[in-house]
Amino acid sequence: MSASGVVMVTLVSAAASLLGHLVLKFVLHPERIRLKTEELKAYRLERAAAIRLKDQKLLKKLDKQKVYMSKVEQEVSSFQLKTMLVNMGIMLSAFYFLWFTLPMGDVAGRFSASLYGGNEEVQLNYGLWYFISLSFFLQVFRKAFGVSS
Repeated sequence: MSASGVVMVTLVSAAASLLGHLVLKFVLHPERIRLKTEELKAYRLERAAAIRLKDQKLLKKLDKQKVYMSKVEQEVSSFQLKTMLVNMGIMLSAFYFLWFTLPMGDVAGRFSASLYGGNEEVQLNYGLWYFISLSFFLQVFRKAFGVSS
């Protein structure tokens, strides 16, 4: 169990999370997609209300926007796919970097497995520590960058 290994895994997971959020914010521009998502949501709500009220005039008007809204929906889906691929690429690249620099199966630490103070322990390896710290930093940077989920 090496403290430098735990620190390295923690720093790499923080860097991977930060890089993912920076790419998202400055390359993929989520604010534009957020506006399109709101527009799509308003259209769907208005359409559902028109169907519920059986307002044929409003339905006819909304049908004219259907093609445009389909394109908006495709843009939103494309953005979500790009976001997922970028994040997965960064996170897996960081994991593989660690895989080749640290013995990821080695024990990074131990913690009590008993809720009542027994002496049973669970071993935490570097690979699991990477995903725990990555999850933590994803939430920290999500709040810091104001990215909603």
